[in-house]
Amino acid sequence: MLARVLAMQDVAASLPWKIGTSWVSPSEQPCQMSNIPQPEPWGRSLLAVIVAAGAIVSHNSIMLGILWLVCFITLLVQGEGKPALKFLIRLWLPLAAGLAIVWGLAVRGTPDHPGSSASSGLEYAGIISLRLAALAALFQCAFLSLRGLRLARHWSTMGLPPNAVAGLVSIFQLWPDFAHRTDQVVAARCARGLMPNRSFLTRLKQLPFSFRTLFLSTLGSSFDRAERWQAENLPTRLVAAAQRRKPDGTWAGTTLWGIAAAAWSILAVQLH
Repeated sequence: MLARVLAMQDVAASLPWKIGTSWVSPSEQPCQMSNIPQPEPWGRSLLAVIVAAGAIVSHNSIMLGILWLVCFITLLVQGEGKPALKFLIRLWLPLAAGLAIVWGLAVRGTPDHPGSSASSGLEYAGIISLRLAALAALFQCAFLSLRGLRLARHWSTMGLPPNAVAGLVSIFQLWPDFAHRTDQVVAARCARGLMPNRSFLTRLKQLPFSFRTLFLSTLGSSFDRAERWQAENLPTRLVAAAQRRKPDGTWAGTTLWGIAAAAWSILAVQLH
């Protein structure tokens, strides 16, 4: 991924929109998000930490619900609503259902008062589930819209060394890369007649057979990527290319979002 970004540097000056549709996600392109004041890199990370601390401390379902709603609306404006919905359906809903079964039916209470009542257990499970949804939406809202050089500039502005910046950029690409490799394995097994269809249940049944192939291919590509990074000095080149980008955030955006984050965190803690 880093090599592909850096390989397109020479074309970026003459074809900026082409860059936006080839190696940068749609959030890099001029869109409705450009009308929203954006915080500076240090402000983005600091505000995310402040709000996350308030969400961890708070047990108020209304405040947690407000946080999730604001973050989800922001994700929709950023054009990242589809990944957020996928997270809710594929990960959060099964986890919430499991928590409800454990605390509402098995424990029938809270950790401090087990066996008190099923309603208190369900309420406790609901608070945990809502907090997880709010924290996930907050993380997505803060960093999901950053792609390519925008993400690299964000971390390099925070003072991280080139190797750390390159590692963080790659971490954000792990899931798309894994999903792509999974589709390749599924397509290969379907072509051989080993899978009748590509439904979710069929993929789940085939997981023990496809896991070995996915693990070995991912491990091999990781070693190859690490060797190429060192041979071509990609981390340093990535940071240098990111520093040539125009800064995304402003003091006005940092102040606006800072006031909102501080107000929410204070209310969340006071209404604990």
